[in-house]
Amino acid sequence: MTTREFFSTIIFLFSLMAVLSLVELVIPLFARDQRSRGRLIANLGLTAVTLVLNWGLSSAAAVIALVLSQRRGLLVPLALPLPALIAISVVTLDLFTYLAHLTMHKIPSLWRIHSIHHSDPFLDVSTTLRQHPMEGIWRLLWIIIPVWILGLPASGVVVYRLLSSGNALFEHANIRFWQPLDRVLSLVWTTPNMHKIHHSRAPEQTDSNYGNILALFDRGFRTFTPTEQALSVIYGLEDSDSKREKSFPGLMMLPFARSWHDHS
Repeated sequence: MTTREFFSTIIFLFSLMAVLSLVELVIPLFARDQRSRGRLIANLGLTAVTLVLNWGLSSAAAVIALVLSQRRGLLVPLALPLPALIAISVVTLDLFTYLAHLTMHKIPSLWRIHSIHHSDPFLDVSTTLRQHPMEGIWRLLWIIIPVWILGLPASGVVVYRLLSSGNALFEHANIRFWQPLDRVLSLVWTTPNMHKIHHSRAPEQTDSNYGNILALFDRGFRTFTPTEQALSVIYGLEDSDSKREKSFPGLMMLPFARSWHDHS
């Protein structure tokens, strides 16, 4: 990703964040209360770190995809048209992102990292990129695997990461989504209400709805929870430190802390 492409992406993402923030004011899913206060600086700090890291990771992923797709891969001999390769890339990378997300909930050492995202006591558009840099690196590793095996094109990787980022902003936004429409769309798409359930502090809800863009994988692997439950979900972690969860330095050091919420 060139510098120009990076700043174009930043402008797109911040513009979308601004629009969704305005929509949050008009049709919020939950009213803001004490839980929503004092978290913005920490969230924006992690957002800045994540965006810079993603610039490097996206560039690395695109270069790796370009090199590997030219030399090997199951799809290379088929000489498929670019639109078909991009569609295959989106579906395949979304599956591997689902699996990467699943591992971060099932492996304790990875949960230490991912718990930063789940420790937010309130959910809005600023929660989207509230994640530790090590999480971005872990997710990149899961993108490299299908790129290497299938020979996915660099353009497919870039398109997927843009779609992933845009949908992530939408699904974290504190927006009341019309339930009948949400119910229908969640047959194939990871909707806002579907993802809200994943941020519940109830383990049976958190351990579901891992999907990033497509809901098909949650349904296929039987990790889907009906979206109606989003209307009564309580966010955050049961035993999180209220001071640390709203502190940028505290969140950066959370994976190395001696104690944290044991999700396993």
